[in-house]
Amino acid sequence: MTPEDRSLAIRAQLDFVGERGSSEAHGMELRCGMGVEEILVRNGRAYGVQLTCGQEIHAKRVASNLSAKVTFDNLVAREHLPDEFVEDIDGPQTRGMSFKPPCAINSLPRCKGLSQEKTGVEYPAYAHICPTLEFLECAFDEAKYGWYSSEPFLPPIMPTCYDD
Repeated sequence: MTPEDRSLAIRAQLDFVGERGSSEAHGMELRCGMGVEEILVRNGRAYGVQLTCGQEIHAKRVASNLSAKVTFDNLVAREHLPDEFVEDIDGPQTRGMSFKPPCAINSLPRCKGLSQEKTGVEYPAYAHICPTLEFLECAFDEAKYGWYSSEPFLPPIMPTCYDD
């Protein structure tokens, strides 16, 4: 799968969860297959990234899909991090293979594929978004054998949708 195909697949998954074109409508730009050299920090706040090709991209928010250890050891200069934070990052190691950004939303996403008629539940707290079951199995196999999936799936998780 080419970087352009990955970008289209990710955008399609985001559109499935939200309204069509919602990622772009909120200012999101997807770029796949591009390495990040450094997260740019000024006055204690991230303001963009520098790509390995030298291009700088400035943004209001920067999100990393790497582990905290890799992000803060390799992409953020230590001078920008509080000592206590550095101690936490240098502490116990993790082997996570997923990226789970917490999002605060004011209502549950409306997903055509997750209707009560199709699923049998009012609203699922967990789902897998991917084109086929075979796609899901291939993505899982790579992770099962200790590597990141070259073609990941999107698993939206809304565990608090049942909270009182």
